[in-house]
Amino acid sequence: MLIKKLSAIAAISGICTLASTGFADETAELKALLLKQQKQLEALQQKVEKQQTVHNEALTHYIQNEIDRALEAKGSNLLTLGSHVENLTIKGDFRVRYENRESDNGESRDRFRQRFRLGFLWKTNEGWEIGAGLATGDQDGSDSGSSSATSANDTYSQDGPFETGGIFLDYAYAKHNWDNGFSLTLGQHKNPYVSSSVFWDSDVRFVGATGQWSDSDSGLFATGGAYIVQTFDEGDGDNDDANLYALQAGIETGGATLAVAYYHFDTASSSHVAGAGSDNSINILSGYAEYAGKTDSFNYKVFGEYSVNIGADDGGASQVAGAGSEAEDENVAFVLGGEIGIDKWKFKYAYAHIEADSLFGPLTDSTFGTAVSGTGTHSNSGNVKGHILGIGYKVTKNFSVSAKYIVNEQVEGDNNKEGELLQLNFLYKF
Repeated sequence: MLIKKLSAIAAISGICTLASTGFADETAELKALLLKQQKQLEALQQKVEKQQTVHNEALTHYIQNEIDRALEAKGSNLLTLGSHVENLTIKGDFRVRYENRESDNGESRDRFRQRFRLGFLWKTNEGWEIGAGLATGDQDGSDSGSSSATSANDTYSQDGPFETGGIFLDYAYAKHNWDNGFSLTLGQHKNPYVSSSVFWDSDVRFVGATGQWSDSDSGLFATGGAYIVQTFDEGDGDNDDANLYALQAGIETGGATLAVAYYHFDTASSSHVAGAGSDNSINILSGYAEYAGKTDSFNYKVFGEYSVNIGADDGGASQVAGAGSEAEDENVAFVLGGEIGIDKWKFKYAYAHIEADSLFGPLTDSTFGTAVSGTGTHSNSGNVKGHILGIGYKVTKNFSVSAKYIVNEQVEGDNNKEGELLQLNFLYKF
């Protein structure tokens, strides 16, 4: 009996031991599960806190942007644009120039000059572009108080000690663009024709109407226009205004540009403005070619232009006194040149040959030929041939320093006078 009791007690004890061991294992599993869930909750909490931080930073940044926009809008109330005007762009430049001229007849000149230009451009939601610009310049001596068409330079203290320069309307135009590649420009605007800066001075602003068309796929383009060269008063004895009619067609493709142009100056322009006389017309047929490209080390451009005045007559007077007796023999002009840019440096060279009656003298480059005494007025670079060398260095993104050296001589004349012109330029664009 005792043995049975002891056996029962041992059995019960074993069962309890087994139960206790199973309960302990279950408790350990539950504890491990709780620890795992706790870690997951902590990770989830950290993730939520991180997302809240990012959201708060984004919200703060958005609020700051809105405050900045509100402040800008408040400040811009000083300049209010019309509801149809999308934006206004303002740009300009300031240049200081030292110039030295020497000729073989003993004449010389040193002077400092400045040029300041400020341009405005409005674009509307009706497809129009309105442009206007202001520029310095010296008065041309007329009663109108205007500035020369071929120069925006103002010479320091030219007519008096520390005199101040004048500001003139450089250009003012309205231009409409259509989706089919056509555009129409009305008013006074920059030269719309592809050409060299020797044949047309870079400061010349055409006055009248210009129509243009271009096709981006083929590269073909065409430009035509009618312009008022000069208006004469009725008391001048000739009521005919001087006009210019021009047409150019060409192609731009693969870095190459080819263009052919015809410039028809009417009788009043030829005789009363250029001084060629009634028997000598100025009807210019011109061809221009250019190729531009770049490598890993430099960029380059070569160009050439050839013009012939098919209206020159052997019985007409020449634009330049003493250039020759027959204008028909002095009706060709050409220029060949190129430029290369290496890092911040740019080098240029060109050779130009401009006979007395090859171009419309009053609108050619105002500096080429001025070193040669007796070749005409400051703005007439006819009857001149010579070399143009240039070098420039871009100091910063907007500031550059450059030099130009011109050496030339007369094409025709009693004595082939020679001259040199040196220009040092300090230019800042903004």
